[in-house]
Amino acid sequence: MALWDDDDIEMGNTEIGDSTRGMQSDDYVGAASQALTKLRGNLARLAAGRFGSHAPVTKRLRSQYKDSGQLGIVINSTITLAAPTPATWQNVALSGASTVYSSFKPARVVVNEILAVTLTNSASGTTTVVADVTNASDLLLVGGFSGSINVFPNAPSAATGINCAALQANAFGVGISWPTVNPGIPVTVNLLLMSSALFRAIPTGYVVTDITQIAVTVYFSLFGGQLRG
Repeated sequence: MALWDDDDIEMGNTEIGDSTRGMQSDDYVGAASQALTKLRGNLARLAAGRFGSHAPVTKRLRSQYKDSGQLGIVINSTITLAAPTPATWQNVALSGASTVYSSFKPARVVVNEILAVTLTNSASGTTTVVADVTNASDLLLVGGFSGSINVFPNAPSAATGINCAALQANAFGVGISWPTVNPGIPVTVNLLLMSSALFRAIPTGYVVTDITQIAVTVYFSLFGGQLRG
């Protein structure tokens, strides 16, 4: 029989035609798609197992600030009084500044207050008593400047200032975000000493009207980051 008469390879063979139609059917295409999806999943798991413990492709940039920096402002003022009372007391304005020599960004403030109170009367004479006001609650922060930039969103006064008790050393969670101060520029703070200072140190034998002088020392400490060189 001639070669072209062979039923197994005849061009019109039913088996070849059926195979061709099968490859074009939806069932065949769907199976191929499923197999490809499975292959991709296997490759992804293989890659994760092989490279997952290696360094990430993104790079972490280090902070432009160092971890630590600090700036201290010490304010000294002596107030002379004559028979003071809360009614006659006027909030005493205090101010201090410190110039920075390396770019500094304040992020935390701690305020300490020390009073040296002098009292005089005819019966007991003159004495001086020192009071360490640990929470600095006699002080009101009414001004802060990073250079010429006001760090308050308003113009604070005795009615809207920040009581420094909020800035005491154990007032955790209280932070600030003052603008960075560049070298040669001062940080300036303005405070008010309130009439509660009259009652911090009155020994036996004296009354508040015996106070003749109050010397106040304020330690205004700022902590934050310094720019890296």
